[in-house]
Amino acid sequence: MTSTESYAMPVDPKSQPKSGDGPNPVGVHKKLAEIVQRAGEFQDQIQIALTQAQKPKVRDQGLELDLEAENSSNPLDLKGSGGDHRALDGRDIDVCIRVRPLLPPEMARGFFPTTFVTRNCSVLSLEPRVDVRGAPRVKAHDYDVDFAFGPDHSNQHVYDHVTRPLIERGLKGGVCTLLAYGQTGSGKTFTIEGILRKLGRDLLQSSRAPPWLTAEMNESVLKLHMAFYEILGHRATDLMQETRPDITIMEDKFGQMIVKEASEVQLISGDQFEAVVDRAMSHRRTKTTFKNDTSSRSHAVCAIRVENTAMPAAEHGRIFVIDLAGSESASDSQFHDRSLIKETQMINASLMALKECIRNRALSALNPDKFYHIPYRNSKLTLLLKDALEVESHRQCKTVVMACVSPSCGDVAMTLNTLRYVAPIRVGQSNREKIPPNPKNPANWSNSELRHWVETTSKGSVNPDILCPFESGRQILRLSEIDFLTRVLESNPKMGEKRAKVFYVSLWKKLIDCRTAIRKQKLKAKPQRSGFEPYDLGEELAKQAAEQTDEQMKQENERRFNELRTFHIRS
Repeated sequence: MTSTESYAMPVDPKSQPKSGDGPNPVGVHKKLAEIVQRAGEFQDQIQIALTQAQKPKVRDQGLELDLEAENSSNPLDLKGSGGDHRALDGRDIDVCIRVRPLLPPEMARGFFPTTFVTRNCSVLSLEPRVDVRGAPRVKAHDYDVDFAFGPDHSNQHVYDHVTRPLIERGLKGGVCTLLAYGQTGSGKTFTIEGILRKLGRDLLQSSRAPPWLTAEMNESVLKLHMAFYEILGHRATDLMQETRPDITIMEDKFGQMIVKEASEVQLISGDQFEAVVDRAMSHRRTKTTFKNDTSSRSHAVCAIRVENTAMPAAEHGRIFVIDLAGSESASDSQFHDRSLIKETQMINASLMALKECIRNRALSALNPDKFYHIPYRNSKLTLLLKDALEVESHRQCKTVVMACVSPSCGDVAMTLNTLRYVAPIRVGQSNREKIPPNPKNPANWSNSELRHWVETTSKGSVNPDILCPFESGRQILRLSEIDFLTRVLESNPKMGEKRAKVFYVSLWKKLIDCRTAIRKQKLKAKPQRSGFEPYDLGEELAKQAAEQTDEQMKQENERRFNELRTFHIRS
């Protein structure tokens, strides 16, 4: 895998300022050029804003962390309860921001930094502008997050504080997701590649000796499987193969996400993991754009599946590391050809679908008594992340959104868009209680509960040791009808195919009845108008009409009829 210890961006000779042009770069917008030329006048206001932002303030959950000791001998104590990773244990979704350094091409254009990490958990973005009187002004935007990393923090530092705490949950059967979001050229791929370099070795080392491993269990109880694919619009392709064949992302009958026809390899060593990542990333779709010579034109997904061979009834753990395609503004895409414009539209559409899911999830957390529909089926990306986006997911989920931003004054608009995009995510689930699984739903049954139902319903005619030796309710329902009937008849040949079919239908009837009851309950909790939605004039008129008496409505209707008749007579 290529080195990722320093930021690097290809320099386009055409984009460099010509000799004698001074600080005004070629091709820069007129307003931006004026800001660059008057950079010295903005520095005093920037320093004042930074001084004010550095003052300590009371935080909502006391999550101030010490990120200064980058090369500390013990950056994280994962076994302790009070380590620096405790911010990643409070909510289902956490937000981190990484501000990359100012790059040499930007410094050559005269750009200056306007986005800073003021405290360990806060980012200050300053918007320089010139008012109507020609005076320089700076508007400050302060954003609180769970972790904030500055230009001096390495990939190792980011990995220790963000990614490593996710490993234990993934190995225990949870669903962990790391998303890197930001504009083109903000350092997303740099960050993801640096994390993947370290993730494979740590996963393999932790899987060989998990904390919950007992003396009766073999050290190879956990098996790791890896897939790598990309998503563009509604199409997903396999990056493990050079031909990049299409794969299918879909839901099964229980709402679980499955990826069909995707190549998977079992992980054996860290070197193998890095080789697979290198090969997959080389097959990823990249093109030259105005902002970046190697701009990623798809969402790259590294999917790791954790299989627990000691507990076959347990759901497989999932770890997703996703490098989202870079968002682009209209000014960035003005030099695109037709194919690049179409790709940009698909990328922005999928990012907006992700934002809509995040927005509704945040509203659901703020208003636990209201029902908000999360449209995760609007794109393949959000469909894949259903467990992370769904409020009432039965899985133990943890999602970390890494927002990568540029500090340059030339990118301040896109930086602010990125920060506003991820700001609602941090609302969390502090005031919403998880709905406990319905004990009547067969999909929620354990193996012992399933065995009890089999013995009770069949009155001893079906042997659970043959029908469901280790399967949970969800796993037995995944069996095809033929396999289910075969096991029943093997358990009791005298039962007959007709009675076996009745037994099979009775199990599915319980599942359908529970789903119908849940659907009716959700339909009763209709969404109500919130502050984000436009004012509904028709709803207000209907309310006023309901408050009128029958006599008032009769008089109003007669008045409107007379006005309409008078209008027609005059016409």
